[in-house]
Amino acid sequence: MKTGLLIAAAFAVFFIFLWSNILALLSLLGGWRRLSIDSPAPQTEGPGDVLFSFQSIRLGFVNYNRCARIRFTGAGLIFSTIWPFTFMHNPFIIRYEKISSVKTGNFFGPYIEFTAGDKKIRLAGKSALELEKRIRPEGTANLNHA
Repeated sequence: MKTGLLIAAAFAVFFIFLWSNILALLSLLGGWRRLSIDSPAPQTEGPGDVLFSFQSIRLGFVNYNRCARIRFTGAGLIFSTIWPFTFMHNPFIIRYEKISSVKTGNFFGPYIEFTAGDKKIRLAGKSALELEKRIRPEGTANLNHA
């Protein structure tokens, strides 16, 4: 009985160690950690904020498929992750005025790619439509027609 409990406890410790190291590595390689240090997100929510959960983003060459949360505020986009992925992934904000080199498309659903500083970011799904609506001038083409 004690051997079984010891094995289960050792596996739990090993799994937590492995999981946290993988998350830390992804955060460093993709650039999430650097962005969260350079542009930490404000903790308060505004009355006009729009939140999209379980979104897919690509940050650098790391994909966060259906594990990101994107909150649109008056100042910019706040990126965070859902609970199991929060280690070394503190929320960060990208202000609208820092967004450049915007490309849109529709490949298995709408997406928008942009550059913020030196990071290339790609949003997919409903958050892509919301970002395009916020940064495109009125009367220009949008992802719904792509």
